Amino acid sequence: MEDYQFEALGTVWHISVDGAVVTSQLWQEIHQEIELFDQHFSRFILRSEANQWREANPRGDQGSPQFAKMLIFAQELKS
Repeated sequence: MEDYQFEALGTVWHISVDGAVVTSQLWQEIHQEIELFDQHFSRFILRSEANQWREANPRGDQGSPQFAKMLIFAQELKS
């Protein structure tokens, strides 16, 4: 079993992979993708897309396609 730990999105992440070899390059790519997501959508980063969207008229700009998908998914979780 391979373990990886890092902090992102205000959380300490522990990822364990069993039965597969994960290269250090892949771990780095996973971490970079999560960091990018954090920069865009963290409510703790003042200029993040999430905060910019919240400050704008909610009936106006829908944000990026990725942000729209996240909002739809969040709404589905609430149902």
